[in-house]
Amino acid sequence: MKKKMMAYTTDSATTGHLLNRLYQKIERTTHQDPHPGLIIASHHFFEPYPLVNEIDLLSLVIMDLLIQFSYPSFSGYSKFTISFTMKRSYGEEISFTLGPAIPLTTQDCQLIPKSEIYAHISRYIQKYAEIYDGDYIVRVMIRVYMDGKKMDRPSLSSDERDSSLSSIIQAGLSEVEPITAREIRYRKRSYPTHITALKPSRTELKPFIVADTETILIDNVHKPYAAGLMLVRPGEEISSLMIDTYFSEDYSIIFSSKEEKSTKVLYDLVLRISTIVRQEQSTLTIYFHNFSRFDGILLLKHLACHHKSYKLKPLMRNNRLYELAVYSGKKMLFRFRDSLNLLPGKLSALAKNLCPGLGPKGSIPYEEVRVSNLESMKKSLIDYMKQDILLLGGVMQQAQEIYWKQISYFLQLMQFYTMKSSWKQKSEG
Repeated sequence: MKKKMMAYTTDSATTGHLLNRLYQKIERTTHQDPHPGLIIASHHFFEPYPLVNEIDLLSLVIMDLLIQFSYPSFSGYSKFTISFTMKRSYGEEISFTLGPAIPLTTQDCQLIPKSEIYAHISRYIQKYAEIYDGDYIVRVMIRVYMDGKKMDRPSLSSDERDSSLSSIIQAGLSEVEPITAREIRYRKRSYPTHITALKPSRTELKPFIVADTETILIDNVHKPYAAGLMLVRPGEEISSLMIDTYFSEDYSIIFSSKEEKSTKVLYDLVLRISTIVRQEQSTLTIYFHNFSRFDGILLLKHLACHHKSYKLKPLMRNNRLYELAVYSGKKMLFRFRDSLNLLPGKLSALAKNLCPGLGPKGSIPYEEVRVSNLESMKKSLIDYMKQDILLLGGVMQQAQEIYWKQISYFLQLMQFYTMKSSWKQKSEG
């Protein structure tokens, strides 16, 4: 591995200051040993939380976790990943992993110098500091994977901890080439001793999101003043308490113009969708009723202008937006679709037939809604939107269940005819 030392020196005063800040920021430390090949350790921070831009501090935090919990106990080939729990400037918390795993040893299981590990960590954080400039880190976590036997972890004295961290700081940063970790193969493979009976293939019903926006005309342009969404799980009861809503006038303290408040409504809606997708660890579909001709146009424009890290793939036919897929790199995160294309008809009629227990569709006097009275009408406007979201959730949940029963019946029927055909061929043979 090629490396050269950067023009960087650290005196003892700077080292002491950085160590003191490290210890003052850590509220508590946790660790787990879920199985012989895995170590999980975390540092949780006091408020005010450190900024993602504090690269030296955060790099040292991760090295501290490695020194306390990884180096004393791993054997064989080992690697680790870094995860951040971040609090965005507008309050939302997100968790994510920083890049691929970083090896702690070479392929022949020799320890990589700590100074090089420190440099790789700093390089990873630098990348995300540029993306999330100004946001805060609530927690740092490492996952250490190994293919050797985990050794008993001796306790580390405060002097040993200080000495290890000080030597890393004073060594400075090395300029290192990217390094790729290999697969861990500590698990023994097992193979069946007999052929098991075939089971019918079955696709799991997946959760989905339903959403809605409410707009007002400003200079002959529709601007969202409210948005909301709800995560719907198959077979689980839904209620209006499960709906997240965003209202433009709630941002009056931060923004003065209607344009800024309207943008913030959609921004927080998209952010909430991203958070749910990460929590579910699955690509989710978000349904709007009449997405093709209304909500979809608003969201497409908003995503293109304000979420430039996403890659958008719209599916359009005959001037209608049928689907809007959102990617991070090559991975699809979520997609917007129009429930009206799947279930043609008014939402009120669909709800009456498929989920009458959720109540009727509400109504609001659109002609009376003005920018000047949005705040005073907030409760009625939000209640109206939440009822629409609730009904759409119920409609799509029932439709999914009906469709699933039909598919299940079809699979069972196909299995019956396949078995019958097989029996017939055997009897004729």
